Amino acid sequence: TQTATATLEVSPGALTDLDLTLSATEVVAGEALGFEVTGSDVYGNSVGPADVELSADSEEVILDAATATTIVAGTYTLTAQDGDLSDAETFEVIAGPPASVSLELSETDIEEGDSTDAVITIIDAYGNPSDADWTLTVDRKSVV
Repeated sequence: TQTATATLEVSPGALTDLDLTLSATEVVAGEALGFEVTGSDVYGNSVGPADVELSADSEEVILDAATATTIVAGTYTLTAQDGDLSDAETFEVIAGPPASVSLELSETDIEEGDSTDAVITIIDAYGNPSDADWTLTVDRKSVV
């Protein structure tokens, strides 16, 4: 009986699948959203995408090699493309913590028993409307 030993190196095949993975589906305005682009061949072997182009569906989104950032609340889509292959993922940007509160009254000169309409606007540091909870308290003051 004879035996032989040889080293066999298996190389992955051509890129057949591109996968864009987001670190989260929701991020606060101004915070970076991480992402990763991976690829595989027809057998699932890892293949590094060669010429990936990243894009967002809005100019409000700033992209670098591994993060997407915007200060404008809304829904956005990131797309990774390498040749004919592409993958797209959607994420939501929500308002940050309240930074400013404004109160507008339809009438400011009212007497006891009268009413007025109030509009309360809460925004984050970037001007995005916030749905933060709020309480309006009215103190009675006498004016002579």
